[in-house]
Amino acid sequence: YLLSTGLEVHAGIKGDVDKLTLRELVNENPFMAQNTRVFNGYNTFEFFGGISGTLTSKIGFGAGLSIANYNNLPLYLNDPASSGQFIVAYDQGDVGVFNLNARLSYNNDEKLRISLTGDYWGYDTDEQEEAWHRPNYKLGAVAVYSLFDKLRFEVEAHTSGGIDAFDFQANEQVELDAFFDLNLTSEYLISNQFSVWARMNNILAKEYEMLYRYPVRGFQFMIGASYRF
Repeated sequence: YLLSTGLEVHAGIKGDVDKLTLRELVNENPFMAQNTRVFNGYNTFEFFGGISGTLTSKIGFGAGLSIANYNNLPLYLNDPASSGQFIVAYDQGDVGVFNLNARLSYNNDEKLRISLTGDYWGYDTDEQEEAWHRPNYKLGAVAVYSLFDKLRFEVEAHTSGGIDAFDFQANEQVELDAFFDLNLTSEYLISNQFSVWARMNNILAKEYEMLYRYPVRGFQFMIGASYRF
């Protein structure tokens, strides 16, 4: 519903079958054990609503929430037989998921674009003790600056936390430390099709885990070229 120029609210109720494939599981967690079982999920009910609009011609915003119920929600646990692999632990009961989200954006004629996003999730699991390896919050910021339509710089930062895992060897629940990551990309457009780029990941060389017992790589530097057909 359009409240006024540049300000609208929306709300809805839905339900669906969430198709799940092995590719999606591996993309989310590349250390899956062999013979991983893949089952579709069921979004039996979801209410969502929010507000969005523009503060000025260059600044936009949005905020929303959702309350949902899921069956067969896929969660990740370290394999008890091999802690270096993961299994999918499906919660086949009624899992309540609450989400709050917000975003703020700035766009100055495509020369400078800044985006800030934030999400909070709350889980009420049924058969599983926790929503294993699912974060409670995630904050992100992206800034893109273009110079003379040839040189582009992109800075990306994000932080996340509230991830729970289970250590079968110690027979105890483990909460992973919150983390902060900072990345920088620069790209030079030689033509509309051809460009060269350089990227630095994890600039601060932080050692953290998004998956239990799997620390991410440290500082990385990559260079390359791209051709668009």
